[in-house]
Amino acid sequence: MKEVIAWCNCNQGFLSAVLSVLTILISIFTIALSWKIGKMPYLKKVSICFWFNGEREAGYCAKIAVVNIGNAPLYIKEIYITDKKNRHLGYKNFFDGKKDFKILKSNEELYEDIYVSDKKKDFKKYDLDFNGRIKVIVEEVNGKKYCASKGWPVG
Repeated sequence: MKEVIAWCNCNQGFLSAVLSVLTILISIFTIALSWKIGKMPYLKKVSICFWFNGEREAGYCAKIAVVNIGNAPLYIKEIYITDKKNRHLGYKNFFDGKKDFKILKSNEELYEDIYVSDKKKDFKKYDLDFNGRIKVIVEEVNGKKYCASKGWPVG
């Protein structure tokens, strides 16, 4: 033990360098953690639930439920449904004269009916299993898209 203490007394520069590197690493970790925690109030998360309501005269009707489970409000420009080749099957735009988006605050829900044309016969073809074949996309005003393709009820 006396030898270690004597060596440290003789090599003060080495010990200072080790402590400096350790301080820098702890500082980097603290900055990264603070940045991550600072972003939390502005996180946007969306839960999209959807189900198919059957054939109608105007086409098919898909019921869409969008829930804002994040902390920041969503500014929804449109909701649309595409097939796996990204062909638009149906959409819902939000225009009310003053602004061109729908505001969905934290923990709010939005329910919409979207009538879908079935020109390519996707609904007839995959009548019981739409998972991975039909996508629901919620697009924000800033261009960010939230997509759901799994979760169609099967059977």
